Amino acid sequence: MDELDLNKFISKDNIANFDDKAKADIKNKIDDTKYIYSPLKDFNNIYKNKVNEEADQFFEDLVKKSKIDVNQNIADYDLYLKKLDELKIKKEELDKHKGAKNLRKTLSIISLVIGIILFVIALLNINGFLTFGIVGIILGVILIILGIIFLVLKNKKRDAAIIRLTKEIDKLNKEKDNLLIKCNIEMAPLNNLFSYHMFKKVFTLTIPSIRFDEYLDYKKFSFIKEKYGILDNQGSDESMISVLSGECYGSPFILYNTLYHNLGEKTYTGSIVVTYTVYNGKNSSTRSQTLVASLTLPCPYYSNRATLFLGNEAAPNLHFIRKNNPTIEKELSEKDLNRRIKDLEEKEEDALKEGKKLTLLTNKEFEVYFNTLSRDNETEFRLLFTPLAQQEMEDLIKFSPYGDDFIFIKDGIRNYVKSVHSQEFNYDVIPSSFASPSYKVSKMNFLNYAQNFFSSLYFDFAPLLSIPLYQQHKPLEYIYKDYYERNFSSYAIEPLLNKSSDKEFAPKNHTTPTILKYNFIKRYENYDIVDVYAFSYFGENKIAYIPKSANNGRIYDVPVNYVEYHSLNRTRRVIIGNSLSGLRNLLKSKDIVESNEVLSNLFDIYSLEEVNSLYMIPLKGDLTKENDFTNLDYDKIINELNKLI
Repeated sequence: MDELDLNKFISKDNIANFDDKAKADIKNKIDDTKYIYSPLKDFNNIYKNKVNEEADQFFEDLVKKSKIDVNQNIADYDLYLKKLDELKIKKEELDKHKGAKNLRKTLSIISLVIGIILFVIALLNINGFLTFGIVGIILGVILIILGIIFLVLKNKKRDAAIIRLTKEIDKLNKEKDNLLIKCNIEMAPLNNLFSYHMFKKVFTLTIPSIRFDEYLDYKKFSFIKEKYGILDNQGSDESMISVLSGECYGSPFILYNTLYHNLGEKTYTGSIVVTYTVYNGKNSSTRSQTLVASLTLPCPYYSNRATLFLGNEAAPNLHFIRKNNPTIEKELSEKDLNRRIKDLEEKEEDALKEGKKLTLLTNKEFEVYFNTLSRDNETEFRLLFTPLAQQEMEDLIKFSPYGDDFIFIKDGIRNYVKSVHSQEFNYDVIPSSFASPSYKVSKMNFLNYAQNFFSSLYFDFAPLLSIPLYQQHKPLEYIYKDYYERNFSSYAIEPLLNKSSDKEFAPKNHTTPTILKYNFIKRYENYDIVDVYAFSYFGENKIAYIPKSANNGRIYDVPVNYVEYHSLNRTRRVIIGNSLSGLRNLLKSKDIVESNEVLSNLFDIYSLEEVNSLYMIPLKGDLTKENDFTNLDYDKIINELNKLI
């Protein structure tokens, strides 16, 4: 193999920040590129274990870089856990003593109350019931005396135990808190190294031919847009909350999770029970009837959809939609398989009668499991689905750990995979989620998430990897322009905005999720100025009274509880930049910003948010007719920002 230009392979502008060791590891692995023609088999035999090894090594490299004392942290955290166990035992012992003390006090009070009641009743009835009166008075006096004795006299041994245990618990709490603080200080250097790129790097170390962007910049997006027809900043009722992008064996991919809004309708119901009297001559009877009323009103609905897009020019004239069928058994019985094959053959005959070009493959079992009768180009379908591809796809559908949970759409050179498991997985966990006072806990969480991240994403790629032609067919070289009107695409900006939607952009008093869209204003050097539009609702609880007629002829008002939704919106102006410039760390310094006359009154500096190497800084205040920011000198602002770098 010719010498590999690693700088082209790992672009600083586009590919997640790999350190020198990671670059070397990838170079060694990619010199002998391994194609994945059996994704299910390779996962079970190779990658399932390999990702754990790579994640373990990656974590230990971070530990080495952080220079934390692992043994000291393990010892301190074990001692912290020991203190927690001691606290639990001491608290249980204290609760036991307090419980016994409270029980004695309660019984004393009960004895006093019963004694007094018995004494009073006996005294009042002594004239009529002499014997009862005397006995009652004696018992009452005894109970009163016992109650006073148990209430006044103290169990010195138990009281001493309570005092001792309380002091010991206070001491243990202080020791425990100090140990936790110490453990957090010990782990801080490691916790500060966690980033959004960690698990993308682990994935690429496991499979070097699948590489990730830091973020989808406008330069690369322009290539995808012009080559494959993918649109930027899509519908107004949807907003991307997370995005992974990169290349799979040279073909560009985007995995985007989108929040969708739809204004539909909801039917609210209410009911009351009415009673009335029915007369029949001299006889009468009471009857009851349940009256039900309903009210249908507009209601917003929200849903999340994760979709993997892959651009590949193999079989460019082929289109089909393959839907998952979770009801199919992993391996159909011969009887059921034959029945389904017969159904397909009948559909083939019907299609031919209608003049459609549909010819089933010889491998009818594959046709049953993959079920893509919607295809429109038999020649290219066979080009894609060679006997090897058929077998691998069939095995994937049968034996994937997620079951048959994916939809596969081929729209010419655009390919989409939508899986159930990706709808339920968060690919964009914030780095602080892995921060811990314990080396062991942090590593366990890191390794578990790395495995789940890899597995979930791998099996989104698996249907595409089952087709060898997709790995062999590389896109032609794209000639990039020297200048683009903007720096960042919506696939980079919207996930950044959604990380802080409630904090920075959501309208006040909103009770529903917020859809965020933006309008590009202007590019200034390495910055983009955008207006962020937030759309949400306030749900107001109300009651409607709907008249309903009962069988007695009377009209009753039936109460129906419902929610009336009022639309809310808010707009803010934001500056988007790339945190690789080093600006992010400088802007976190309050003194630097407050000492700058131009910036101090403009930026809401503590609203700074960073995701995947991008940061945003909202300008102070909302964008309104009165405050439209038209008088701002952005050239001067950008110049001042650049001075801080």
